[in-house]
Amino acid sequence: MTRWRDREHDQPLIYVDDPCGPDRLLEAGFRVVAGIDLPDRPFDVSDARVACVESVRDTGEGVRCVLAATRGASLAINVRLGAHDREALLDELAGIGHVIDGSAESTAQPSETRPSWAPLLDEMAAGDSVAGAARKVGVSRRTAYRLLEAARDALGVDTNTSAIVTHVRTEGARASGERGV
Repeated sequence: MTRWRDREHDQPLIYVDDPCGPDRLLEAGFRVVAGIDLPDRPFDVSDARVACVESVRDTGEGVRCVLAATRGASLAINVRLGAHDREALLDELAGIGHVIDGSAESTAQPSETRPSWAPLLDEMAAGDSVAGAARKVGVSRRTAYRLLEAARDALGVDTNTSAIVTHVRTEGARASGERGV
């Protein structure tokens, strides 16, 4: 059976923009409830194995998500905030629980589209630092590091440098094939 808490830190699980998040929490034995408003008592709901499902459309709902996670509830949330507010919310939640961000994963990409991490690796290949590349592609540093991790996994390498080299070679071969060279 899947553990519902992070083994090392005993933290709630927080699924973000993962359509399977509620199902995963149900399979792990949670009592899944719609919304993020919890009863006043008990304050610590971790023993009750409560998981809240909510769509976060404003910062007020984000604050209520942080409070629910602080109280020990796991979450499956669909975040519909601007980039800055979204990253602030995810940073706050990461300090409380184990965040699994479905939007940062690059699984099952159609072959005609580029993976979400490709623009970041392009900028880094051109000489930018992680922070500089993140700024240019419009993501936070935190998301950039998630994208780098996804790129390393997808490319089967251990380091960012290896990911960049492999990406450049793959893109070069793809471009040559498209031009008929």
